[in-house]
This record gives sequence, structure tokens and C-alpha cells, in this order.
Amino acid sequence: MGKLQRRYRKRKAPPAAETAQFRKLKRYLLLVFIILLIVWTSINFVRSDFFSLEQLDITGNKFTPEAEVRDALQITEGENIWQLSLPVLEARVAAIPRVEAVTVTRKLPRTLEITIKERKMLALMPFQEYFLEIGWNGQILGAAQDTQNYDLPLLTGVVPVSGAVGQQLLTAEILEQVQQLSKALTEEGVMVSEINLEQADNLIIVTMDGLCVWLGVDRFAEKANILVQILGQLAGQQAEGYLDLRAVTAPVFHPTKD
Repeated sequence: MGKLQRRYRKRKAPPAAETAQFRKLKRYLLLVFIILLIVWTSINFVRSDFFSLEQLDITGNKFTPEAEVRDALQITEGENIWQLSLPVLEARVAAIPRVEAVTVTRKLPRTLEITIKERKMLALMPFQEYFLEIGWNGQILGAAQDTQNYDLPLLTGVVPVSGAVGQQLLTAEILEQVQQLSKALTEEGVMVSEINLEQADNLIIVTMDGLCVWLGVDRFAEKANILVQILGQLAGQQAEGYLDLRAVTAPVFHPTKD
């Protein structure tokens, strides 16, 4: 009788395969629980005050006021930096006329870094009691009250309609001419105080030592090179006339009539 009972018990014991599957299921459920716990803990940690915004590091803004960048970002201290969309912040700052490109990155745990590349400026234009910043794209980028911090010539002979930021001031043809002229002068190391656009067929510059030069509307690289060679010969005579370089092969200095 005892032997029969032992055999009966053995037949009722779960098969080894079922036991292994049950253990495998338990391990799987435990693993899922641990993963969910880690995810839940991580989410709560990321959303915690540990990542509350405390500082903005703004660089590259030589002419764009920091206050203008902060206003454009439209964020406040204490916001969670993980819940801020970096592409959205970049788009807001890029809307500032002076800004050509911007990169916003997180510096954990509580800082945003804003790196700005400003648009290249072409010249300054006197307007009322201000000086308008004219970008390389021909648009008005902003305004300044003095020229002390700018290494740019004055652009004269053109009157802006309103002086509004973002206004396209120069037509495509004139803009290209001024760009080519500025590039040629820079490459030759010629500093000028003024570029005058009053005559449609003749760009006129005034050098830093007061020499007035007529340049026409083309071949600026050649003319800038010739100008460098002539400047030394006209030392001390700058105020006595103007230099006509409209014809590359026949530069002429015209004395001012009394």
C-alpha cells in the first residue's frame, strides 16, 4: 500500500518542463517590473526640480543685445530644461534680424547654451538721430546711436523709406555692386569712411585720409589694386581734388577748382 501511495504522488508532481517554464515566466515578469520601475524613476527624475533652468549662457552676440535674445527665447527661470524644445528655441532666436544662425544646447543639469552667429554687416547708414546697420543681404538689421564699435563705412546717397528693421534697402543690382566693392577694398587693405550711391552709374568712396575716388560700377578688384598704388603718390593732396578711376586704363586726379 505504501508503495502505491508513493507512485501516486510521483505521478501527481508537475513535470520538469512545466516547472522550468514557470520559473522562466517569473523571471520575465520580474524583469519587466524592474524595467518599468527604472523607467518610472527616470521619468520622475528628469521631471524633477534637479533640472530646473537657472542659467542662460549666450555667446557670439557682438551687436545683438542679450536682453533681445532672452526676450526672443520666451522662457523663464525654473522651467524644466528637458521639456524645452531646442528646435523651437532656435527658431525664435533665428527670427532676430541680426542673427544668421543659432545653436541651443543643454548643459546639464540647469543651463542652456545659446551660440549665435550674427549676419555680416556691409555698412552703416545715417538716419535721423541713429545709424542703421545694413547687412550683407541689403536689409536693415538694427540701429545704433554711434559708430564707435563698428569698423564699417557710412553708406550715403540712399534714403530709407521708414528705417524699419528688416526692410530691404538695396536692390539686387546695387547690392551686388557694393558687395563686390567692399570685398575688393578689404582684400587690398583699403579703409574707407564712406560709400556714396547717389549716382546710379558711379560708386564714390572716401578714404580714411579724405581722398574722394570715383569708381564707376564695375572692375572693382582692378581699381582697388590701382588705388593702392596711387595713394602714396597723392599723400598730402587728398583734399585738393578727387581721383577718377572709372576708366581702369586712364586714372586721373582732378584738382578741385577754387
